[in-house]
Amino acid sequence: MELFLHIGLHKTGTTYMQKAIFRFWPEIHYAGRPFRENPLLAISSPEAGEKNVLVSNESLSGSLKTAYSGSQPWAERQYEQITQLARVFPYARPLLSFRQHGSWLLSLYKHYLKYGGTASLEEFYDISPNQTGVLKRSDLMQYDRLRWTREAFASEPFVFFCEELQHGLPGLLAELAELFGTPMPQLGAAADRKYNEGVNAAQAHRLLKTNRLLVRAFRGKAARRIIQSFHGGAYRLARRSAAPLALPEQHRSFIREHYADDWHAVLDYALSTRRFSSEMQRLLRDAG
Repeated sequence: MELFLHIGLHKTGTTYMQKAIFRFWPEIHYAGRPFRENPLLAISSPEAGEKNVLVSNESLSGSLKTAYSGSQPWAERQYEQITQLARVFPYARPLLSFRQHGSWLLSLYKHYLKYGGTASLEEFYDISPNQTGVLKRSDLMQYDRLRWTREAFASEPFVFFCEELQHGLPGLLAELAELFGTPMPQLGAAADRKYNEGVNAAQAHRLLKTNRLLVRAFRGKAARRIIQSFHGGAYRLARRSAAPLALPEQHRSFIREHYADDWHAVLDYALSTRRFSSEMQRLLRDAG
C-alpha cells in the first residue's frame, strides 16, 4: 500500500479534482473532499484494505483563512504545516498543484470576499513597497512551497497545473494513472460541471459593500457567520452583469514581472519530472 497526499495549493483546481476526478478513481481508496471519513485515518481504514490511499485536502498545507485573520503570514503557516505533515507521513508521495500567479491572485481574492473580506483588490494585495495588503509578496511564491515539500518528504512531489484541467486533462490523468498504478477513471457528468465558480466584477463590488456593512453592524465571528449565510444574495443581485473581475493593469504588470522567475522554476521542475505535449508546454510557458 502507498499513501498519496494531495496537499494544495488552494484555488488551483483542487475542488474540481476532488469532486469530479479523485472520488471516481478505480482501485484506489480516496479520502478527501467531499469528506466521508477523517482523511488522516484513511490509511488504517478497513475499507482501504491493500489499496493505495489518496488523500486530497488543500488545508493540509496550511489554512488560507489564517492569512485573512492576520494571525500569521500564510507562507509561514504553510511551511509549518508541510513540515509537520511530513514528520507524520515522511514516506507519503505528495501532490502539489499550481496556477499562473495573476489568475491565482484573482481566485484568492474572490475566496476572501466569500469569507467576509472587506479590503478592495488593491488593498488585498498591495504592490507598493509598504506591502500593507492582506497577502504579502512571499505568500504568492510558489517555488517555496515546492522546495519545502521536496525537503520535507522522502519522495519527490508530483506537480501539476490548474491550466491542465482545461487544456490537458487526458494527459494529466494518464500520468496520474501511472503514478497510482491503476486504470484511469471514466469521466462522467461531474467532469463537465463548474466548481467554486468565482464572482464577476459587479458581484465582487456588491459583496465588498455587503461585507463592509455587515462588519460595521456586527462583530467578530457573528459577522463572518452572517456574511457566509447571505453572500449568495449579493451574487444574485448582480448576476446579470457578465463583466469578469480583472486585475488592474499595474497589478498585472507587477505580478508578471515579480513572479516570472518563480513560475519558471516550478515549470522547469515539472518539465523535468513529467511529460507534456508541445502545446501544453507552450501554454504554460506563456502563462508566466
